[in-house]
This record gives sequence, C-alpha cells and structure tokens, in this order.
Amino acid sequence: MVLHASADVGTGHDVGAIYEEHYDLLVGIAVSRFRIPQADAETLAHEVFLDFLLRAPGVNDQRAWLIACICNASKHYLRTAQRTEPLPEAGPDPADPRSARAVDTWPDELAAREAFERPTPRCQLALRLRYLDGHTVPEIADILGTTKRYATKLIGRCLDQAQRRYVGGGGK
Repeated sequence: MVLHASADVGTGHDVGAIYEEHYDLLVGIAVSRFRIPQADAETLAHEVFLDFLLRAPGVNDQRAWLIACICNASKHYLRTAQRTEPLPEAGPDPADPRSARAVDTWPDELAAREAFERPTPRCQLALRLRYLDGHTVPEIADILGTTKRYATKLIGRCLDQAQRRYVGGGGK
C-alpha cells in the first residue's frame, strides 16, 4: 500500500511522505524486535498508519508516535497469538458417527426413559430387561422366576401401562 497523494490532514502533515519515510522502519521493528512474521508485520504497520490518519492533527512528533504505536500493536498481536492454539496438522479428530443423529434420537430416548419410569417397579424391571438390556422372553422368565407365557403377558401389560401413564400424564 502506497499513499501517492500528499494528503494534508489539517496540520500540515504530508501523510504520503510520512508513510514512505517510516513504513520500512515500522515493519522492521515488528519483525526484528518482536519476531512477528513479515506479512503480519506489514498488516500491523498499515493499521498504525490508518490510526495515524485519524489522529494526525493531535500528533506532534510523528516518528515517536508511530514507533510507540507499532510497539503497542506488536505487543497486542503477541498477547492475542498466545491465547490461540493451532489446530493439529492432521486436522481435528473425526466426529463419532454415533453422534451424527444424536439430536434426532434424544427426544425419543428421553420419552422412552420417562415412560419406563412411570409403571410399577416390577414392570420397570421387565421392560428394562427386555428393551434396554436385550434379554429374550425365556431369559426374563428365568430372571423373574415365572413361566414364559406369564413373562410375555407381563411385558405386554407393562408396555400398555407405560403408554397409558406416559400419554395420560401419569394416570392409571
């Protein structure tokens, strides 16, 4: 960026000449003293000159003001850079495929949990064994100490009870 016009900002400051005279100095300070990369140092120097355009009427010693500004801008750059953490070269870990549809399944899971909490404790156990733990009806019959036929009937009755209580807001 080169300012070709001799912009007079109200106090006789020729901004183009000041830019030409101090640009390399400001970039050099940022690079050598603060070890800021060249491209970022050039950006900082441009920002300092933009700020100078706004404040030039109140600046008495341009060189001192510009040097102080580039030092402050460089320190701010370094403070900000310390707070950032670069991404790993391989990129972020890929998302867990199971979580891709989590938002879609959460309402159903929450509704199912609430429905399972409303029936009697024996029904809660039968439903948990069948639908959450994945036990078969004969296994449930063994766990509950009953027949397969009764376990089937119990699971069906408990599902009806859970549905009625969930849909009906807790009534029997």
